[in-house]
This record gives sequence, structure tokens and C-alpha cells, in this order.
Amino acid sequence: MLIQFKEYITEQGKLIVSGDLIEGTEVAIESENGELVPVSDGEYKLDDVIVLVVDGKVTEIKQEEVEHEPV
Repeated sequence: MLIQFKEYITEQGKLIVSGDLIEGTEVAIESENGELVPVSDGEYKLDDVIVLVVDGKVTEIKQEEVEHEPV
């Protein structure tokens, strides 16, 4: 079976996942020697969503709250 990797560009760098970016998905980055290693725990911002990663897996995906200034 062929595993298809997807790359997502965040403000913190490029995330690499196998399959879709959903809760429970393992998330990695490419090391200097080309190996995939789990990303550090934290929040990663993609366009209009924030992905929370714990222990190398997506634990939550939430919409970014946009602040609107009063008119």
C-alpha cells in the first residue's frame, strides 16, 4: 500500500502528514538529513485554522477567531 503524504505550510514551518489533516493524524517535519520526525507539541496556524499537536499527533483543529473592529 502506498502512503500519500501531504504538506501544510504554517507560520512555524512545514507540517507533513500521511493522509488528511484530522484529529489523531500523526504530524512530522523533515529533519536536516531528510528523515521524518514528529513535530514538537504546540499550536500551528494554517490559513484560518489552528492545529493543536500533542505527542506528535493532531489533538484538535479549531477555527481561528478573527477580531472585528467596531465600525
